[in-house]
Amino acid sequence: MRGPGTTITDMSGFGHDGTIDPWDPSLVNWTDNGYEGSALEYTATTGAPYSFVDAPLTPGLLNIEESTYAFWMNVPINHRSWGPALVLIGENHDSDFELTDTGVPYVFGKPDTEGVAYNEWAMASGITLNDNQWHHVAVTHSASNQITVFYLDGEEVIDNPGWSFSDPIEVVRIGGPRKEGRRQWASFTGIVDEVTVYNEAISADAVEVLALIGPKLLPEAINPKPRDGQGDVYRDVVLSWKPGLYADKHDVYFGTDINDVNEASIDDPLDALVSQNQDDLTYDPPGLLDYGQTYYWRVDEVNDAEPNSPWKGRIWSFTVANFVVVDDFEIYDAGENQIWYTWKDGFGYGIPGTADYYPGNGTGSAVGDENNPTYMETSNVHTGSQSCPFMYNNTSAPFYSEIQREWEAPQDWTSDDIVTLSLWFYGNADNPADLLYVTVEDSAGAIKVVTHTDAAAVQVANWQQWDVALSQFSDAGVDLAAIKTMYIGVGNKAAPQMGGLGFMLVDDIRLYRP
Repeated sequence: MRGPGTTITDMSGFGHDGTIDPWDPSLVNWTDNGYEGSALEYTATTGAPYSFVDAPLTPGLLNIEESTYAFWMNVPINHRSWGPALVLIGENHDSDFELTDTGVPYVFGKPDTEGVAYNEWAMASGITLNDNQWHHVAVTHSASNQITVFYLDGEEVIDNPGWSFSDPIEVVRIGGPRKEGRRQWASFTGIVDEVTVYNEAISADAVEVLALIGPKLLPEAINPKPRDGQGDVYRDVVLSWKPGLYADKHDVYFGTDINDVNEASIDDPLDALVSQNQDDLTYDPPGLLDYGQTYYWRVDEVNDAEPNSPWKGRIWSFTVANFVVVDDFEIYDAGENQIWYTWKDGFGYGIPGTADYYPGNGTGSAVGDENNPTYMETSNVHTGSQSCPFMYNNTSAPFYSEIQREWEAPQDWTSDDIVTLSLWFYGNADNPADLLYVTVEDSAGAIKVVTHTDAAAVQVANWQQWDVALSQFSDAGVDLAAIKTMYIGVGNKAAPQMGGLGFMLVDDIRLYRP
């Protein structure tokens, strides 16, 4: 999709632009985290007001009897609404795709008035799509063949005979309720991108191409990772992209000079051609990239069997982070990387008497969430896809709660001019006020506790950044070149006193340069 603003540009060139109506950033807003570039992100409502996109169509352009709609969507795990992701609105008939409150996909369609139920033309029971992942959805209607087909990620999931409606489509609606008076429910929750509509029931092969390559069927490379313009990219990033329509090989150009990357060619590489005729859809720059540096890159698609080859790619860019990652909480899962194996808490893990048993650290802490498939928080994060749940219980001795990470090899926090330890946390308004602290210990046992200056910080239900100067640890005798253990806790460890129960999230622990 093309944003920002209240207009969604029709990239086909036919001028069927959409309008966000009404414009309310609390209900729908632009995000840079689309499937390709910018996209629309919706926040569900269970009643008016609604905010959605309406794209009026030229009369006679599209009839619901022979039609296809397709799009990419990413729905959070905490999705709890029945709001449609997309609706084809006719004078007397609609067709819409939506998820149940548990994430099960449905295709609805029939003439409808208040109190008259929609027909469920395709229900994909056993599938849930509220998983924080990108999925390609396509629905084809064919009255001539009397069938509706639902495709997911390029593959047919279910078909349902009986489609026989005929009605000109007036509006394509994205992320909003059905037409006024037709049993409005809630609005959609999640991100929608790359919406396409066709005036025919396209084939299964065409749907597969659409899911793999994209709606524009570009010969150029698309969908760069990191996304174009992204900041805070890690120094060891591996670049990736999706191939153009005819691609057989790929030429990769990369560097810090946008003009060189743009103008370089096979005949005149300008030190920007870093890989020629490669098969892989990834490129791993050698070594570590420079802190804070902006890099430019492009991928030319090559196929010697095609007369128009090569297809010069667009210039993409990203900027490297100015920090070192201590923990971004992205690697943890329900398998061998369970969070409590690394961040030990008071609850412990394992079976007593076995080799992997850990009895707990003796405090009132519990890390992770066993109700989530990854044991991590996935709907409320600072960056990435996961944050760390941290529950504390200071109602009984020792009256403080902490989680701790110990490294096998001591960490050097003196390199690269690092000066600040930073972490992000998210409190809860129901938490009792208490002291948040971070502790660093070196390999010789020297230790320093630093306490947050605001005891009410754990009650703030927003992401907050806490920066701690490393000099606070080194001035207390901690050897920053040999950091062995880090603790995050709630309570007064130096003078414990009875407190309460609370919950918070932690994310993005980093070491910043000046």
